[in-house]
Amino acid sequence: MDKVHFDVLSLLIYSSQTGLWSFNTLQSHHPLRGLSSINPISLNGNLYWDGVNRYYREVVVSIDFYAAGTESNRCQVTLFPNAEIIPKFKRM
Repeated sequence: MDKVHFDVLSLLIYSSQTGLWSFNTLQSHHPLRGLSSINPISLNGNLYWDGVNRYYREVVVSIDFYAAGTESNRCQVTLFPNAEIIPKFKRM
């Protein structure tokens, strides 16, 4: 069985205000097995991905680039409320 999981996200972010790229490394409280989509959703300054945690449960990974504090406060992993049930529809 594959034991790969990660708790660090490395992102290359483009700023339309400055016209520059920046490299960001963020720490997650909950290790992930992967992100389901390479196309995040942007909403109110946050980026959201559909992901899978180390227990193969679907999660939403959100990154708030404007949050104050440590990197771990900027990256949140939220388990779907009914994650133990196999959904009859595609979430994202």
